[in-house]
Amino acid sequence: MNDSNTEKSNQSKSTSTTGNATGSQRTKVALKPGFGLMGWIRFSSSAKNLSGIDNENDEKRFITLNELSKHDKPDDCWIAIRGKVFNITSYLEYHPGGVEELMKGAGQNATNMFEDVHAWVNYESLLQKCYIGRLSGFDL
Repeated sequence: MNDSNTEKSNQSKSTSTTGNATGSQRTKVALKPGFGLMGWIRFSSSAKNLSGIDNENDEKRFITLNELSKHDKPDDCWIAIRGKVFNITSYLEYHPGGVEELMKGAGQNATNMFEDVHAWVNYESLLQKCYIGRLSGFDL
C-alpha cells in the first residue's frame, strides 16, 4: 500500500461520514474506549444528577438567553433544545460527532442545529440527568 492509501486508511479509522434519518450528512469521530452510547447510558444511569445544580424545582426554573450564553466552554457547557436547557459538560466526550460539533451550539438555543441532524433522537431521555430548567420566553 502506498503512502496516500495508508493515509486514507488511517483517516477512515478516526472519522466517518454517514447519512441520517433526515438525509443530511454528519461526521462521526473515533471515541475513547467506553465513550459511546452504551458508555453514556452506564455513566448517566449511575449518576443522580449531572446538571450541576439542585433540580428540586427544575420545572419552575427559567434560564434566560443571557445566562445560557455564559456557559459556552468545554468545562461548563449548557445547551437549549426545544425550550429545555441541559448542562451537557459531562456528555461532550460521549457524543459520536465529537466535542467540536456540540460546542457549535454551546451557550445558545441549538434547536435548529439539533433538528437538522438529530430530529429523531430522544434527547430528553438521553440527557434527563443533565436537565437544568426551561429557556425563558420559549413555549414548550
